[in-house]
Amino acid sequence: MTIKSKKCTKCGRVKPLEDFYKDSTVKSGRHSSCKMCEKKRFHIYRTSEQGKQRTKRYNQSEHGKEVNKRKDLKYRQAHRKVRERKKPTPRKKCCKCKQVKLLRYFGKANATYDGRQTICKACGLKYKREFSRTKKGKASNRRNQLNQKYGITPQKYDEILKEQNGGCAICGGINENGRRLAVDHNHTTGEIRGLLCNKCNSVLGWAGDSIAVLAGAIKYLNKTEDIQW
Repeated sequence: MTIKSKKCTKCGRVKPLEDFYKDSTVKSGRHSSCKMCEKKRFHIYRTSEQGKQRTKRYNQSEHGKEVNKRKDLKYRQAHRKVRERKKPTPRKKCCKCKQVKLLRYFGKANATYDGRQTICKACGLKYKREFSRTKKGKASNRRNQLNQKYGITPQKYDEILKEQNGGCAICGGINENGRRLAVDHNHTTGEIRGLLCNKCNSVLGWAGDSIAVLAGAIKYLNKTEDIQW
């Protein structure tokens, strides 16, 4: 006959065998006291002075350190997976299009709490395109371009143009397409030399700013001026 229940020697209650720890030294194969009573007894022992001293000695031993290390590693690995699974995907609402998007769709910004801009990249690009078509945007782009490339302001550009009587520093003309004159500078020192039309600027570029090449071209033109084919 198979025994399905057993009486606990501590609380005196009859409980199923599953409520008792396994014990191979006992005929029934189960411990004499139930799991609940064993947990209470173990808790009382752990909180006693004798139990605290024994636990301290065990934790300081080499075997105890190795066991605790394995337990901590197993705990961290298990709970890391839980945290990664429960961690929500970071999102943010764009203040322009009002859509909630992932943070990777927002540009970086040091001034905000989350390190991202308040508008998404798509709205930012659209705003820049619309702003660049306005009068204020064109003036801003021109000011930034002159400052970044040549280190001058639009006012300085106008002063140089006025000194050249509003024309190219070489031929005295203007661009046929109506565009502004190009800023010519020394490619070695970066010093501004003047404002040139597209044709004269191209001539200097093809000649490599070489005085010898340009002098040879002038000599060639003077030599072949009277030749007729």
